[in-house]
Amino acid sequence: MFPLVKRDDDNHLPQVSDDTVFASGRAKIIPFKKHFTEAEQDKTLKHKFREGKAKSAILNWVVDGYRLILETGFDAPPAIVQAVAEHREEAGVIVKAVKKREPR
Repeated sequence: MFPLVKRDDDNHLPQVSDDTVFASGRAKIIPFKKHFTEAEQDKTLKHKFREGKAKSAILNWVVDGYRLILETGFDAPPAIVQAVAEHREEAGVIVKAVKKREPR
């Protein structure tokens, strides 16, 4: 599984020219629709995440999440399922175009 996080404002998903990426079920697109106001933003967050304790905490959080997925599986919520389906549909146009250009 490889997750992709998509913000509504400016992130672009990679072009996919092979449908097996979707058929394998490994692609997960995580829509991120939250916009932080100026007052909600922490401009020092990148610096805080580089500190030793924060790095350790983030790594532990990732490892714990991975273990949980291994133990219980990953049932994607509807928002992720919909985002993957939409990107697969968009990518289908690209796949068709690439196949048309391939020599026979």
